[in-house]
Amino acid sequence: MEQLDIHTALDIVSCVGADSFISLRGMLLASKFYYSLATHPTVLNHVSLQPFLADAGLINEDSVYRPFFHQCLDSHNATAAYLESIRLAVKLGCAEDALQLLSTIGNYPPHAWFSRALLQVCLGFYSESLDTIDSFVSSIGSFREADAIGSKVFRHILQMRPVKIRSHCDTWRYDDIPRCPGTRCSINRRCRICFLYWFSVMRLSQHGFRELGALIASGPEFMALVFDASVLKDVDIDEFVFVTQLCNEDSVFRPFFLRCLDSGNPAAQFVEGLRLAVAEGPSERSVELLCEASVDSMYARFALGLVLVCSGSFDTGMHVMEQFFSLLRNMEEEVDIAEMVLTQTAGFRLPRAGRFNNSFRFGGGLPHCFLNNYSVLHLCRRCFVYMYAIRFQELC
Repeated sequence: MEQLDIHTALDIVSCVGADSFISLRGMLLASKFYYSLATHPTVLNHVSLQPFLADAGLINEDSVYRPFFHQCLDSHNATAAYLESIRLAVKLGCAEDALQLLSTIGNYPPHAWFSRALLQVCLGFYSESLDTIDSFVSSIGSFREADAIGSKVFRHILQMRPVKIRSHCDTWRYDDIPRCPGTRCSINRRCRICFLYWFSVMRLSQHGFRELGALIASGPEFMALVFDASVLKDVDIDEFVFVTQLCNEDSVFRPFFLRCLDSGNPAAQFVEGLRLAVAEGPSERSVELLCEASVDSMYARFALGLVLVCSGSFDTGMHVMEQFFSLLRNMEEEVDIAEMVLTQTAGFRLPRAGRFNNSFRFGGGLPHCFLNNYSVLHLCRRCFVYMYAIRFQELC
């Protein structure tokens, strides 16, 4: 390789990285010469970043891949520019910078094309966004394919763990009210108006459900689209998670909360599952909801373990708790989640009626080491579960 013309050598290395940058790993470790070839701007400009498209969280600043990704970005790799634009918008709140970066790479990858239209409408460039989405759908060939790409963009957003640093409710602009609810619009027969509307509303909803209030009040057409299951399933309802009283049966927010629950929103499943446990005691529906939510929420996983233990299913509950412990790094994190779940439980402000008094059985009896420990950080796992199960039982 060292005897070859530099351009020939770079062409060969570019072919090696055509499927994935992972294929260049051996060259990066071989020697300074091969490292210089593998990190040459000509190679990085065209190298495949498919692993980053599979898990966009790998480009975050705390990732070990970030230095390499930044080299690709400096080499004007189109995929790197697309992913960085998403990070700028959802992690730093720099939507204008993100849109400017997207304008430098054209229409590849197609995710960048869609993202440009999304940012344009969120920043108030309505007519430009429609022109962009028209050309995007025409190039892709169908709304079904376009929908798949748009959904992948939102998957990338979620993988980056977006920060609610800036809302676009003050700049978001939509001049034409979609009429699709009246025409039974489907994924195979959509118009450009409703297609972009749904995705832009989902972007707004990531900053909290209250951002949708103005749209709900705008009329039945907007309300119907805001209440679409695809929006409510992913809408940010953290306010219900941390102010659990908002979902009580006498709350004015209860109807909206139930719509989110019916749409399969994981946060709604967690809060309602916990509420049912506090309000009714042992409940199959409570366990079912917490089980569904536990896939996405550590709060739900811990609450599920508590409810099972307090309901008399000690072995199953401890199995859930072991999974909970295995997913966390240290006792401090476990305590933080456990204390939050108890705070959420008390937050319902429901009367205490001893709903688990007749079902709570701790297998094997009282943990002996519990009596000899004065700090929760020094409890064994069995004692840890026992202590929080007792406190949970007392709140119900």
